[in-house]
Amino acid sequence: MQGNIKIVRRLFNGKEHILETHNEPILIGDIELMTDQKAVTSVIVLDEAYVVQLPLTHKESLLTDADFLYHIGRGLAQNFYKQNITSTTNITYTVKERLASYLIAHENQQEVHLNLTLLADRFGTSYRHLHRVVHQLILQGMIERTSFKTYRIIDQQGLLQLSAND
Repeated sequence: MQGNIKIVRRLFNGKEHILETHNEPILIGDIELMTDQKAVTSVIVLDEAYVVQLPLTHKESLLTDADFLYHIGRGLAQNFYKQNITSTTNITYTVKERLASYLIAHENQQEVHLNLTLLADRFGTSYRHLHRVVHQLILQGMIERTSFKTYRIIDQQGLLQLSAND
């Protein structure tokens, strides 16, 4: 796989909850394969993406292949672990603490590219509220905006103290 995708769950109230974003190879459809449940999530391409689709004609032989089942189980366990941390963090920490953590985790040579629309969905907050929090960090001298969606980290130590690191 190549490109960026997001996996979302659209709720009955029209809101969209981003479960994950990916820019590296992953297996999609493992839950549906293992449970025979219909998909409750959607995959949305953010950039041009190339994917490989495995046909279900060999499903029965795959489900008896120990190596395949090991990799499916390992992937499901890793996803469950990540979801456990993400959901707990979203419930327990403020948007400001989560944003500080995100900035630290995604910085590259003191710079971070922020797509506030995607990040607001990921944090389960509004774009407007997230924009206010970004502005607070700018006023506090922790970050500065360098271009349209790019920010420079000025006070890494302050962000570390503010961040939601477990």
